[in-house]
Amino acid sequence: MKTAIDSQEVRINCPHCRKELKQSIGRLKMNPKVRCPACGQDIQIKADQLRRTADAAQKQIDALGKAFGKLK
Repeated sequence: MKTAIDSQEVRINCPHCRKELKQSIGRLKMNPKVRCPACGQDIQIKADQLRRTADAAQKQIDALGKAFGKLK
């Protein structure tokens, strides 16, 4: 399921050459492997952990939106 947080970018440092890469959360949830453009090494993201963290963040964003809606 696509959420609003999926469009947000995260920064990843290549563990091999330390180059900083930017990828969207949604892209990483769909394909957790990233190839470093600087050194060509594949970087494997822990997709399950990313999904859990992104889902928890989205729930907090939704709750905050509901709370603001009640203030009107």
